[in-house]
Amino acid sequence: MDRWSSKAGLLALLLATSFEVAACAFASQPQLPERHRMASLAGAAAATCIAQGGKRVAVVGAGAAGLAAAKEMLKQGHEVTVIEQAAEVGGVWCYDDAVEDDPLSNGSKRRVHSSMYRSLRTNLPREVMSYSDFPFDESFSPLRYPPHTVVRDYLAAYAEANSLLDLVSLGRRVASVEPQGGGGWAVKHCSSAEGGEEACTTEEFDAVAVCNGHYSTSFVPEIPGMAHFRGGLMHSHNYRTPAPFDGKKVVIVGASNSGEDLAQEVSKVASEVVMTARAYLRPEWGRSGSPPTGPRDNIYRWRPIRLVREDGALELEGGDVVEGADHIIFCTGYKYAFPFLEEGREVAVDDNMITPLYQHMFPASNPTMAFIGLPAKIVPFPQFELQSRLAAMVWSGKVSLPSPEEMAHEIESEIAAKKRAGVPQKYFHVQGGGQFPYNDMLSKITGSKPLPLWRRLMYEDSGRHKRERPWDYRDAPLGTLDEYVEKAARITGSDQPAFAG
Repeated sequence: MDRWSSKAGLLALLLATSFEVAACAFASQPQLPERHRMASLAGAAAATCIAQGGKRVAVVGAGAAGLAAAKEMLKQGHEVTVIEQAAEVGGVWCYDDAVEDDPLSNGSKRRVHSSMYRSLRTNLPREVMSYSDFPFDESFSPLRYPPHTVVRDYLAAYAEANSLLDLVSLGRRVASVEPQGGGGWAVKHCSSAEGGEEACTTEEFDAVAVCNGHYSTSFVPEIPGMAHFRGGLMHSHNYRTPAPFDGKKVVIVGASNSGEDLAQEVSKVASEVVMTARAYLRPEWGRSGSPPTGPRDNIYRWRPIRLVREDGALELEGGDVVEGADHIIFCTGYKYAFPFLEEGREVAVDDNMITPLYQHMFPASNPTMAFIGLPAKIVPFPQFELQSRLAAMVWSGKVSLPSPEEMAHEIESEIAAKKRAGVPQKYFHVQGGGQFPYNDMLSKITGSKPLPLWRRLMYEDSGRHKRERPWDYRDAPLGTLDEYVEKAARITGSDQPAFAG
């Protein structure tokens, strides 16, 4: 049985509880689809509905998703507590010079949350990255693709402007989130400072927004014979500067954003950089004999590693061999991880697919929990807002979801459709261009105005620049925000404000 086929059985197991649906009375909302106005919400253990009114909500994490969730929860009248393990807000955008004791992050004793490297700049224009009502303009940086420190400052400013900082408990690690028999959740959180004995507290909440990010737990693929490799091994999570690779021959596994970025930076000091990947930004890259690129013309792009030979050489798919490599850096992405949840209770994670989640957010068995920020290959901040708004409105009783059975059916349908389309299971939450209809759907359900078209136009131009010149696309000419707003108006025939009022 393949991994996709096993999902139906897993879904059935997680939804095995017999649901007794009780009707909830909601105010008429003519702008919403009928199925979302009238469908009932059921609890997993008792026949309960999500009553109208404010709830006590725990938000796990104070990164970009957690801050958006806190703001949207406040707007719907909820009482909000944000629990953050770091000493400041910003999540993964808070740079940390420290790295984990295991460069591959396999069983590290010291966990480091941030995956930022010192020179990182955004891979999207700052205007596109911005929240819908908080411009990320030149007052933060004149650069269209600013450094990570500027994004951290932007998030801190967003938190201050929306009076969120007093809601955040810093230096607290969420140890467990447990459902309660009568409804609600028990959230245990502990002091996260290193050294000494942890002091833990357990609080009860009506709902939980999980916003702990997914760029912290490294994924390293299994390559036959890797024990024979005689050089250094590292995951990009633990990369900070190119200094350790001065004069070395470096192999980089993976050619997505971090792979291309690190290849360009490391090539400035390394003797040679060999990239190995299944696909590249340009179709001609990766072919045997393709010319080198990069600032010093020393970046070579090849096919994936098939195995490591006993002499330590890397044998690639297609038969090419890489000899004499000093280091391998794995730029192979990250795994979803929720160490504070019991595996298989609300959701299960298998091959980086999280099930059963309705609309990539709600556990079908208990929608008083919501996961914010799971989709990948997206423009994150504005989508975080829309997801958070939906969760906040569901928990206030202003929007209803389908029944657990209907949600399970939709989840199964999405799984089946992606399997038919040949999407690998590990890419189940990858949206890419699919983010735009998804965002429009969230806007419709919540009665919000759709995100303006200029965002998509600027995003698509930025992507084209990246494909054409991955080594310097951040400094390539890009139209101004006003120009994209005008272009969107010509296409739609109507003026749209650049940002929500």
